[in-house]
Amino acid sequence: AVATRRETLGDRHPNTLGSIDNFGSLLYARGEYATAEPLLREALEGQRAVLGDWHPNTRTVLQTLMVCKRSLAASRPKQGPNERCACGSGLKFKKCHGKA
Repeated sequence: AVATRRETLGDRHPNTLGSIDNFGSLLYARGEYATAEPLLREALEGQRAVLGDWHPNTRTVLQTLMVCKRSLAASRPKQGPNERCACGSGLKFKKCHGKA
């Protein structure tokens, strides 16, 4: 459905963005957080560009993306304090995101 909407309506049409959001939300509900996150991020960027930050659809996508990112982080194995931080900074976790 997303591919068809992209072809017929374009990437930035509200209906296309709604389909992307719906597909991302479905993947999230199935527990496929890593697959859902980029779709939700794309939907959010599009909604912001087309509808603005305060539109209800934009706020809904933002909320779903935030919950998805939390679930994705919780599903990853815990990082040890002396391991390199997953953010890519090159610092040890305890010196980067592991600060208390």
